Amino acid sequence: MNRKKIQFIALIIALLSVFPSITRAQQETYNYKQALQSLQNKDTQAAIAYLYKDLANNPKNSKAWMLMSGAYGMLNNADSALFAIDNAIKFAPKTNENMLVACYKAKAEYLQAMGFTELQLKTLNQGVKQLPKSIDMLKLRGEFYSNNNDNEKAIADYKKILSIDRDNVDAMSEIGVQYLDEDNVDESLKWFNKALATDNSHTASKFGRALAYLGKKELEPALDDLTQLLKETESNRIKQMILSLADSTEIQSRVINKISTLSQAEPKETIWLLTLGDIHNNKEQYEQARQYFQKAYEIKQTADIATELARQYFAENNYAPAKKWATQAIELARDSSETNDNIASCITFLGQINFDQGNYTEAIKYYTQSIQEIKNNANARFFRAQAYIFAGKQKEALADLNEALETASGGTELAYVWRGWLLNQLGKKLEAQGDFRNAIEQDSVPYPAYPTFISQHFLGIDATAKQTAKSYLEISENKGAHIEVACLYALLGDKPMAVRHLELGIEKGYSSFPYIRNHPWLKALRGYPDYEKLIKKYSR
Repeated sequence: MNRKKIQFIALIIALLSVFPSITRAQQETYNYKQALQSLQNKDTQAAIAYLYKDLANNPKNSKAWMLMSGAYGMLNNADSALFAIDNAIKFAPKTNENMLVACYKAKAEYLQAMGFTELQLKTLNQGVKQLPKSIDMLKLRGEFYSNNNDNEKAIADYKKILSIDRDNVDAMSEIGVQYLDEDNVDESLKWFNKALATDNSHTASKFGRALAYLGKKELEPALDDLTQLLKETESNRIKQMILSLADSTEIQSRVINKISTLSQAEPKETIWLLTLGDIHNNKEQYEQARQYFQKAYEIKQTADIATELARQYFAENNYAPAKKWATQAIELARDSSETNDNIASCITFLGQINFDQGNYTEAIKYYTQSIQEIKNNANARFFRAQAYIFAGKQKEALADLNEALETASGGTELAYVWRGWLLNQLGKKLEAQGDFRNAIEQDSVPYPAYPTFISQHFLGIDATAKQTAKSYLEISENKGAHIEVACLYALLGDKPMAVRHLELGIEKGYSSFPYIRNHPWLKALRGYPDYEKLIKKYSR
């Protein structure tokens, strides 16, 4: 049978920790404990061996079968994982609803990972049939229907939950979501209001109601809900929605007035000042943004606010105060016992300021400090590799790119391009081509961009590279897009076109001039009169 490659997570271990009643129902044996320990140590084969010993003594130990399923799942062994979870369901105590739900959930997730949607539904139907009064089981099936755009059946399952528990706010809210998905805004609003009448603090319902109000073009009540949620949760998702509303020319002033009114009513509440700062930052009104961030900082001295102040100065190439605030952010992060991730992020940003200024030795110093905070710091290694490249240290750059690509969890397309370029420089053409192809593959979402057309050039398909670059410029809102396209034309030897794109990028607000002066892919422009004139004009 053809199967997609399955990437299972160790969900069984997590499920066992969630349901203590499972542990109480069946005594843990020595072999079971050893199996669990082996899985936690990622020694899956040893875990399976212990479980077989356990099952030899008690072949109806559903808990052991459940753990066995998880072990095989971690090995991507679909058939054995499903066989084991079926036995876990078969031998589970019929009165242990928690365990049965956990087993059906695990089996459904396995089948979903394999792409077997019909079998996934069949499994959930079996679970509901065996446990018709289980709210958790009905919820699982309702989620399945919702995820597969069968809103009517999802609503039916959530209404069954309400027939069992009439005050189940989650079910009311989910019904509202289904109607909202069908653009039945009035019906969705009714259900969200019903949920909030039962529990006025229900976050999902408040968010859903805000969406419903926006669907009805009723901005004020929507903002009431969104601002309440922002204050209660400080959720970045909520803030981003408010910021997106503030980006709309038609309603921008109303959003700003709402946040300003709240800030005046609660002058010590930093969330409103920070939101106003973000709104002005998005409008590239950096001085106004700084004023709000400064007021917030006077109330609460945090690394995050200091970093925001640094970013406002950095956006205007005002490097001295940017460095001052970035350094302050590092000190605050250390003093407040923030995580190593946050400290490393602050240090990396100080490195980026120095890199942008053309101080590559200083940038390398700070990136190195960031890596010392977190050994597997792929971002800092990539940035340090770039600094090494701009400083002419290719050997060190290659070592960092190798490490970054080994440890990064995503966003590796540009690292592949740079490594491919370095390998090309070293005469390792075949390895370089592999990296350029990887860059193109990684760069497909949301649309092909800089890594793609540069890689296409190095792969010898220049006509395609030009077309990709043209399409990219039609879509991208990135200030640096024209600078990136200039790199392509410089590599192609088309100096007039390269300089023209540099000019267009600068006209659109790009201002990292040391980057333009020192970029190795723009090296071919040196000595070209129009380029030298441009560089002289913007020399700092």
